[in-house]
Amino acid sequence: MSETIVRVKICGIRTAESIDAAVSAGAHAIGFVRAPSSPRFVSREDLVPLVQRVPPFVCVVLVYRDSGIDEITLDLRAIAPRAAIVQLHGHEDEAFASSVPATIIRALPWSAEGVRRWQACGAIKALLLDAPDPGSGVTAPWEEIAAGRASIELPFVLAGGLDAENVARALTLTRPEAVDVSSGVESSPGVKDSSKIAAFCKAVRRWGR
Repeated sequence: MSETIVRVKICGIRTAESIDAAVSAGAHAIGFVRAPSSPRFVSREDLVPLVQRVPPFVCVVLVYRDSGIDEITLDLRAIAPRAAIVQLHGHEDEAFASSVPATIIRALPWSAEGVRRWQACGAIKALLLDAPDPGSGVTAPWEEIAAGRASIELPFVLAGGLDAENVARALTLTRPEAVDVSSGVESSPGVKDSSKIAAFCKAVRRWGR
């Protein structure tokens, strides 16, 4: 029987120890939050050495909410020559997304209209479907996503309230290409728990088998 590989992104990482735990657990991507309002925010000064610690075959994702193009460009230059994917979580429009000099993931709460809108933007290479209040620990509407799954043409990442206990059911219902977890692998907001990271990655692999 063939294995279904679902990629795992551990988001909101702030320490070298958490990077090591995620990589050891088999994560495919590490997300760094550059939104100052988030408890998972990392400054540009801290971002650079953290990115340098990520192994070359693990993706780096920089997460923004209504940041300016100059700030994003400065971040990308600061971590060069390492490439990064940019994830947009705010009110950025299609013109803004097209101006970002990187591969773009568009994050949005599930809606058929939102999916249609962003799939029509050539700059967007993947969608991240989240809960209405990102980072709150509330799950995305899995049943609604499942009902509209055929309309999702781009690769999509499922986010929102995932943890080791519920991720198998979420995967069975929605069949994403990847999953994104943040609060579900924390001991408190912004503080990652290595054992929870390991358990989450193990649960995803177990489902794939």
